[in-house]
Amino acid sequence: MTLKKLSMAMLIFGICSLSFVNCSKDSEILATFDGGTVTRGEMNFLAETFKRGSNKPLVLDSEKQLKLIEQVALEKLVFLDGVKLKKFDPSEADQLETLLSDFIKLNVYIREYVKYAVQNKPLEFIDLQIALVRGPNGEENQKNADELVAKLNAASESEKNALIAEVTADSSRKPVYGKLEPFCTNCSINPLEDIISEAKKAPKGTFVKYSKGAEDPIVYVLRSLGTERVHPERLEKYFASTFEKFSKEAIQYGETHTDEESKNAVAYFTEGNEERAAQFAQHTMKQFEQGLYVSEMNKIKEESGFTIGELPPAQKKFLDEAARNQVANYLQSPDRDRSLSNAALLEKFYVKFPPNSPDMVDVNAYTNDVVLFSTKDGKTYTWGNLREDFDKLPNRLKSNYKDEAARIWDILNLYQGTILQGKIAQTSDRVQKAEKESSYKIQIDKMRMSIGLKVLQDEIEALPVEVTETQIRDAYEAGKLYAYSSPDPKNPQNRIPLPYGQVREEIKKDMANSQKNSFIQQKISGLKSSYNLKIAEDRLKEVSI
Repeated sequence: MTLKKLSMAMLIFGICSLSFVNCSKDSEILATFDGGTVTRGEMNFLAETFKRGSNKPLVLDSEKQLKLIEQVALEKLVFLDGVKLKKFDPSEADQLETLLSDFIKLNVYIREYVKYAVQNKPLEFIDLQIALVRGPNGEENQKNADELVAKLNAASESEKNALIAEVTADSSRKPVYGKLEPFCTNCSINPLEDIISEAKKAPKGTFVKYSKGAEDPIVYVLRSLGTERVHPERLEKYFASTFEKFSKEAIQYGETHTDEESKNAVAYFTEGNEERAAQFAQHTMKQFEQGLYVSEMNKIKEESGFTIGELPPAQKKFLDEAARNQVANYLQSPDRDRSLSNAALLEKFYVKFPPNSPDMVDVNAYTNDVVLFSTKDGKTYTWGNLREDFDKLPNRLKSNYKDEAARIWDILNLYQGTILQGKIAQTSDRVQKAEKESSYKIQIDKMRMSIGLKVLQDEIEALPVEVTETQIRDAYEAGKLYAYSSPDPKNPQNRIPLPYGQVREEIKKDMANSQKNSFIQQKISGLKSSYNLKIAEDRLKEVSI
């Protein structure tokens, strides 16, 4: 298991899920077993992972709660059983906790911060109306855009809409007269930043032009239709209202535009708007949460006073050469983008820290004296220090590295994704206070449980699974008219068996997985019985969180 996979596993087990404040209900015991309990707070913590990007209450019926409780309990039972049978030493979990506790404090603090901000801070939107002027001649595009700006600013509102629908090169937006969906300006991603900035320079409702350069093949003629602040709980209704207006405009447009292209464009704005509103609301909330997260994280980093070290010169040289080689190969491709300069191509292919694969690592660049960061008071954290921290990790969480480059790459990912953030967290008093949160203890426990889960994973992977050719052939014969077949193009009600050789490996893999799943089910059943797992089902009334 690489450290990168470990980080992903920790995400799955809840380290980066939204946490919640202490309340008396969190301590309610929902399950008991020999050696421990499962509380409502632990169940809720796991359930919160399904709420990201949504402010709708998550309804948990008794069946859903039962599954969540079992999942929490089984993580604990796997750990207890591993210790009891001496499959690993509890000190391995202690090592992991020592290394990652500050990283977890940071995640708890940031998630609490985001949760509070989402409840108290509105999203900010801007409505844009755009006509695209497109053509191979940049100078002519600029001239045409200037003329269009003058016409639009002199026209009435109804004339403006009709003119945009007539001239814009974006046919998909003609039914709504070039209007865009409301765009969030205080969310994490803002690909329209330059366009929005240009629109805001002019008074509301006034058209301006924007392009990235005089020779650009596209010129935007645009205006702001206004801005609005929307609280998260209103988000879906806000989008639904916008799409309803778009639908009315598109229907009206479709009455006089009946060609196939127009019909398709109209259909987009008149069909599935309820589902689209929910999707836009969820996507936008995720971006809003991410923006809050990044903003507060950057503030903590700035307050820390850390100065992050540059790439070792040898590694930078190595990456520079790799980028130049990739550019040279790209220039030989018939599908290359001829509009990109050599400088733009170098930036496109340059690999930033950390290198994105072991082959991009120069093993000679990472000597113990390489400075990774320095603090306000001049202390340094070096590659040698990082190696020492890496060595403190339980060996079972490290890979069997095929070479030193693979090992260095794993260490770099651990540093970038975990160690550096933990070191920054040590400098912040408000982050350190997060250890008093109930969610901090839950996350620490889950992180410790990951040792047991890793041992179980290794056991499953090492199972002596045997699938014979006869078993594969029998499974094929039994399923060749169902699972291992395709529809008859002449008669979809009939099935045509796929060739045995084409599906043999798939069948073998399915049968091997079936044997492993059988082992897992037996293991789960055995743990429940051995440790006397009892769930208080009478307490599992339907709840919303």
